[in-house]
Amino acid sequence: MVAPKECLRTSENEFAFTLLNAICSSHSTNGSLSEAIVFMRTFSKTTTLFSLLLIGLCIVAPSRMAAQTFTVLHTFTTPDPNTGTNSDGDNPRTGLILFENTLYGTAHQGGDSANGTVFKVNVDGTGFATLHSFTKLQGPPLEVGTNFDGIWPRGKLVLSGRTLYGTTSLGGPLRWGTIFAVNIEAAGFTNLHTFASQPNDGSFCYAGMVLSGNTFYGATYSGGGANEGALFAINQDGTDFRNIYSFGNLFGSDITGGFQPETDLALSATALYGTASFGGQVDGSGFGTVFTVQTDGTGFKSLYTFLGGTNGDTPEGGLVVMGNTLYGTTADDEESIDSNYGRIFAINTNGTGFTLLHRFTGDDGRGPAGALILLGNTLYGTTQYGGPSNYGVLFSIKTDGTDFSILHTFSFADGAFPNGSLVFSNNTLYGTTSETVFSLSLGPAAPPQLNMAAIGPSLRFTWPTNATSFTLQSTTNLGPSAFWTAATTQPVLINGLNTVTNSISGAQQFYRLAQ
Repeated sequence: MVAPKECLRTSENEFAFTLLNAICSSHSTNGSLSEAIVFMRTFSKTTTLFSLLLIGLCIVAPSRMAAQTFTVLHTFTTPDPNTGTNSDGDNPRTGLILFENTLYGTAHQGGDSANGTVFKVNVDGTGFATLHSFTKLQGPPLEVGTNFDGIWPRGKLVLSGRTLYGTTSLGGPLRWGTIFAVNIEAAGFTNLHTFASQPNDGSFCYAGMVLSGNTFYGATYSGGGANEGALFAINQDGTDFRNIYSFGNLFGSDITGGFQPETDLALSATALYGTASFGGQVDGSGFGTVFTVQTDGTGFKSLYTFLGGTNGDTPEGGLVVMGNTLYGTTADDEESIDSNYGRIFAINTNGTGFTLLHRFTGDDGRGPAGALILLGNTLYGTTQYGGPSNYGVLFSIKTDGTDFSILHTFSFADGAFPNGSLVFSNNTLYGTTSETVFSLSLGPAAPPQLNMAAIGPSLRFTWPTNATSFTLQSTTNLGPSAFWTAATTQPVLINGLNTVTNSISGAQQFYRLAQ
């Protein structure tokens, strides 16, 4: 592909912006090339460059005009009515992750002791296996007992290398939950940390973690200095656990920041973004917040407070960040005045520009739960309830709030009540309901997406691991003489994605994925 002549300008800033927009408007799939080409250039105005890069990345969302095929990949077996046990787990309540052609997830209950499982299943529905079944609690009746590994996992897993990392909401040696690691071949389970509740630890970890470098970041619903929740960091090997922020009415904490966070954090460079389910007002009232904090615990700021009015309440679905914009949902469990079916919103990362993108009516879904995912300019998600059958829907909506569509209406036959975030690969969405793992094909497979993010003085490129025959390539120009060469840095696995990190130096570079 050759850049149009009219893209060439005298200003480097204007050139980069115009060229990228021309690529996005004119590029079409050429053979097996990815539909994402990224421009990188070093010059004095670094801040401007990052802004151009973030808004200029061209990713073509999958077409929703193609035929869609819904498939149940696995149905969890019915637990014993007396013991709650089964062989594979029950009630998966979080999203899946994808590595090569295998999906990995957790079931909140079921398994050998009815306390949940870690499982895997291939994208074609074959090869289901239980990697770990959480053990039985020991202790006096009517008390929360203890075990070595924890019970009731609810947070999304993280994959690094060939090891899965996750959290449990209760159990473990001190009863308040654990952080664990398990090999994808089920060759060993490790308890990396046992939560100890307040004042210097956390408890009831309902969220998963996000990995940056060798450090995990996460949130607990309770614990911390005021027992209203905490944000924590821990090394990948389980060392150096530390609370980086405590929620609630505590000296040094921002009471307008809300309390009781229960969703995964989103990471952009050194900034963490998240939601708290309650609070936000000086007197402790309010119905949740959007907040940000640096990875070292400094700079905590409440970006937005939900007051139960037309903009919704109780943000329980987590956030997705793209450039300078955060996207999320509210469950509307409390005082929303015009409906209590849930909302989709957008807000700038500096707290300005709150925008209500969609208000669910019940007929088109009710109770969005899992975090949204963003593909191009389209958001995808699920609601637990509502829709034509009242068993939930899978939906899409443009980032400007237009073109809301129901892509699938769940029924009792295909599991019902989806409660986790989706994962996307090869033009197919994967997710879970209360009883199943499913896929929804959006049509013919699209080229893998090449994504980019600014990480300090470097750029991080990521793409799906199941794009096994694609390599990252670069060139210094897009003219007729363009010569593409393979990147010298080999990809590493971070958060389940092939990842290459390059410093911003030297001549301009254009990047693509190609076979």
